[in-house]
Amino acid sequence: MVSLSVIICCYNSESRIERVLEHLARQVTDASLLWEIILVDNNSTDNTVKVAEAYWKERNSGIKLYTCFESTPGLSFARNKGITESEGEYIIFCDDDNLLSSNYVQSMFNLLDKNKSIGIAGAIAEPLYETEPPLWFKENQSLFALGSLSTNSTNITVKPGWVWGAGMIIRRIVVEKIKATGFKQFLTDRVGSKMTTGGDVELCKATSVLGYEIWFNTECYFYHIMDRRRFNLEKFLDLVYENAKNSSYLRLFRVNGITRYVLTKRILLGFFKIPVLIALKYSTGIHIDYKKLQKLKWSLGSVTGNILVLFHFKDLKTNINRLNLKN
Repeated sequence: MVSLSVIICCYNSESRIERVLEHLARQVTDASLLWEIILVDNNSTDNTVKVAEAYWKERNSGIKLYTCFESTPGLSFARNKGITESEGEYIIFCDDDNLLSSNYVQSMFNLLDKNKSIGIAGAIAEPLYETEPPLWFKENQSLFALGSLSTNSTNITVKPGWVWGAGMIIRRIVVEKIKATGFKQFLTDRVGSKMTTGGDVELCKATSVLGYEIWFNTECYFYHIMDRRRFNLEKFLDLVYENAKNSSYLRLFRVNGITRYVLTKRILLGFFKIPVLIALKYSTGIHIDYKKLQKLKWSLGSVTGNILVLFHFKDLKTNINRLNLKN
């Protein structure tokens, strides 16, 4: 019986899929650990699947590689398709720009297999730059799933309470329990070039509500390839906006949550704060500090998020309470 499934979600990945598979072929695992690879073609227009299948056949690693197709664009949809097609008790999300360390599969398996209270775990993400990144990128690496969330392997359920989806491992039973409650995910992860985000954090929050722990594993790591397309200031600011917009909703998962009164107060405060930030944005003349733009985008996102949550407060709380009823 397959114990673990590695799910690779791909969109036009023919230029990098061989590197991803090469690192999976290098995995050092116990003979007793049976695992598989599920490659999800998320509506690619190139030869991702053909390249992957040809390369894996040539490697002859003994690990089975299965491919499937998901027509709906979006990382969350592709991951869900991979989960449906997989068999493993444990599931690792390996994006098409993730290069896993040789002990990754075994280390993640050991962590969850020995600790039944853990529902989700993440690991260190080392940046692999194709070109030197700009300063603003280096100062905000965590937004791009880079770095470490802890100095040692430990429980991070309380703080920060999440791990990024890249490299994440999750128990299948957790996915099944969340689905059984009727809980519907409100957030989604990357869709093409759109800076949608938050699906991984929402999944962690739902998992912790069910009573499972979120852990960070420092015994393994993966390289996260960062090509020059990531170094786009406009897209970074869109990402800041999306994170701010989602933060209000994610606060609903807290034990004490957030009230309509607090939301209204934050909306009014935001309306006063934004004009000030706009004035500061242009106070330096031609040169505009990206940090001022970042603060402005965060404020705009926060106000938008607070308004959305306020208008859909009852429905969102009802959805989250479905998890509490099953806990």
